[in-house]
Amino acid sequence: MIENEITKLQILSTLKLLISAYLLFFWIPGKIFPQDYIDNQLDRIMFNIIHMAAIITLVFPLFIYIKVFGIVFVIIFFIFIKILFIKYFYRKNVIQHFREIYLNVITSSLQFLENPGYFFKLTSEKIFCSTQNYFSKLTFLQIFYWGLPSILLFYSIYLRVYRGYITLVGAAPDMYQFYYWGNILKLNVLFDKTAGAPYMWGGPVLVHTVNLFSNLNTVVIYNIFPVLFLSFMFFSICYVLYKLFNINGTRISSLSIAIILFGILLPSPSGGSFFGFVVTTSQPEIIKLLGFSLYIPNLNESLNRIITTFPAIFFWRFTTTLPYEIASSFFLINLFFLIKYIETKRNIHLLLYAETLAIIFSIHGGVAIPLFFCSLLIFTYSLISGKFSVKSLMKFTATVLIASIIGNLWLMQLLFMKFYIGIGAASPLLEKLIQHGESIKSLEPRGPLSIISIPSALLILIGLSFCFPLICLFNDKIRFKIISISLISIGSLFIYLAPNLGLPKIVDQSRMMVFVGYSYSIIFATVYHVFFDRFLFRTFLKKFWLHASLIILTILSLIVIILTPRWIDTKLFWENVHDIEYKEFPYLVYKIEDSFPTFSYTIVSYVQEFPQVISKGYHINTQDFLQIYNPVDKKLNIPTEYVFIFIEKTPKEFGGTGEYWYRWRRDIMLKLNDWIAIYSQNHDNIKLWYSSQWVDAYIIDNRTYESKLLKQHKELKETER
Repeated sequence: MIENEITKLQILSTLKLLISAYLLFFWIPGKIFPQDYIDNQLDRIMFNIIHMAAIITLVFPLFIYIKVFGIVFVIIFFIFIKILFIKYFYRKNVIQHFREIYLNVITSSLQFLENPGYFFKLTSEKIFCSTQNYFSKLTFLQIFYWGLPSILLFYSIYLRVYRGYITLVGAAPDMYQFYYWGNILKLNVLFDKTAGAPYMWGGPVLVHTVNLFSNLNTVVIYNIFPVLFLSFMFFSICYVLYKLFNINGTRISSLSIAIILFGILLPSPSGGSFFGFVVTTSQPEIIKLLGFSLYIPNLNESLNRIITTFPAIFFWRFTTTLPYEIASSFFLINLFFLIKYIETKRNIHLLLYAETLAIIFSIHGGVAIPLFFCSLLIFTYSLISGKFSVKSLMKFTATVLIASIIGNLWLMQLLFMKFYIGIGAASPLLEKLIQHGESIKSLEPRGPLSIISIPSALLILIGLSFCFPLICLFNDKIRFKIISISLISIGSLFIYLAPNLGLPKIVDQSRMMVFVGYSYSIIFATVYHVFFDRFLFRTFLKKFWLHASLIILTILSLIVIILTPRWIDTKLFWENVHDIEYKEFPYLVYKIEDSFPTFSYTIVSYVQEFPQVISKGYHINTQDFLQIYNPVDKKLNIPTEYVFIFIEKTPKEFGGTGEYWYRWRRDIMLKLNDWIAIYSQNHDNIKLWYSSQWVDAYIIDNRTYESKLLKQHKELKETER
């Protein structure tokens, strides 16, 4: 079956992707960037990922623009960066350094050639000894404590990436824009109008750079790329909690709590119990509190429209590779380095803060809106508490300004193109202010309001965010950290609940759910760590606190995994998997690209296949094909050797607002079937290439009659001999 073929393809592609990611984000930066200043392995991993992501999203687009980018260029570029570090950071003689490397390589090569068996034996013994030495230090309890969050992490990522392993169909219409962009990047074209520019180019360039090493089909990598950015997202959550509270290997219960919430409970059909539902109402209940008007939906009012799909949108968007979600994976780590810089005043933390800020702007500036509110609260608190001197304040301000300018270099596209920039759900408020020229006065709520129903879990989160810092005021060691974490949650909740406060919708609730999800994970994990791991268990259970925490956490994890409903088991999930196009079409495009010479074929189909084939073949929309080409003509005047015609046996309904002709899919499919029938009666170079319950695909051997006659003449001569 085609699903099995896709799954095999995606599993093999994932192995290539992971190897490429290891080379690009771990091995290469470990070789070219200085590592001496990094205290531990965890920091080394995080710092190297951020440095490399900054180079990819901020520097590489410029090289693509001047059309010099490629795998050879990347290798030369990294060698050049290494030379700069050797000369100006380590202050060594560059020639002498490379001479030493050369001599070591020659020596090792000669030793290997002299006795290959000894070389392999020595290498295997080193690996075995180091592995044995590492595991000998681990206790069963430590293995279990690290194993439990690892299992939860794997299960959480599996729930989201499952879609990409059963189909190559794009999960959202926006995906096809990035298929196109990914393919033109292979031709060293940074942007054009078809790609939807002006738009942030950091996301497509990031995917493209990883793909330089994995060499995967664009559609394939975009469907499995969530494996990478989701892994980084969970890693950032665990890293922040681990570093803020100095959690050691026997006290990582809070990490598991964070993964359970962000990875399993929130992106599930029961997510509405945590996020609430969006209610469009003209008659909300209004509560007056401390001079403010609080709008609460009346769920019993028949005029209300309760939108229950928002939790599904939160889950669904993370099954695909969209820039907003990639940028949001840097949200928490950016705020962490802000907190660390305020605490330590170390330049490395300021550099990492600036890099992550610029990365976010380059991938999707919409994430900077909730980031701004959270950063402003932390920054204000640090000023009140006297954490900033005048010198550090000036340095911080200059750094933010420079990072913002560098991260927004994508705006230079406006110098070359003049058309509408869509902001949409990333910031409805800016959409009205910039595009529609509305004033702040006109943005006051009018007409039906889209407000959030506030469930008990959300009330608890709000209460903890405001009250938890008060409990920790007397602990100087963790006071600033606890208050900063609470301010992250308060800033996110303020934007999420802005319509409930009578304010304009700053960011659409479907986009804000990821940041509210961060708030749930870090607040509840922090509460568990402070009150259970650090106080309750250690105070009352003493020697048995570790075992008690382990038993409770294991039971909780099993209950959550078993009882939590999953979107991948719902009818809504399966209705949307192949909503845009039939599952066979993107796989057939992949097979065509893999089996036929580049630019030797033209695909006749609807627009979805155009961005998939753009860098390797040609495409004609079905309605254009029917209007231009006559089936009774002697020769099909398409200048490629092969023509593939995709037919939907049961045409899909049009779901967008595009061209007039796209709306009549059923009529067009009937006419296309007639065209094939007439063409088959007049030509012998067409045959059914693929057929299933839902689709047919025909191939026309469109090589010139002259070449066919020449081939027949040669065959005749060979027969005569």
